[in-house]
Amino acid sequence: MRHKHILIIVIVFQVLMVGGLCSRGLADEPLTKQDLVREAKAAIEEIDVAQAREMFEEGWVYFIDCREEKEFRRGHIPGALNIARGWLEFKIEEIVPERNATIVLYCRSGDRSSLGVLSLQRMGYVNSVNLKGGWRAWMNGDHPVE
Repeated sequence: MRHKHILIIVIVFQVLMVGGLCSRGLADEPLTKQDLVREAKAAIEEIDVAQAREMFEEGWVYFIDCREEKEFRRGHIPGALNIARGWLEFKIEEIVPERNATIVLYCRSGDRSSLGVLSLQRMGYVNSVNLKGGWRAWMNGDHPVE
């Protein structure tokens, strides 16, 4: 009988441990910024510089630079609007009220803007895309700058 009680205690303990581990899951592991960017890039659409240049020349798109203002002042895509990444969700509705507008979001390298595009899409801006490689990629080509 004593062995039976010990066996029951061991089984209950194992069930509680397994249940606790399952409920905890991997989500409790902290994510790095690289993890967040990787997840965002997997969920959004990115365009290359050639596609962005074509859209720029056609002129029917919002270019939004989500770098900080001091970065923006050093140079940006002509006509781009500056909304720093930290303010994007707070200011986008007043600047671009049409949820179906086409938006190309960019930052220095494409990482901050990928997180921004994910937020915009969640807010209903379904035609928002990330400029792959960001400002650096634009600058590496023969593209207009302000």
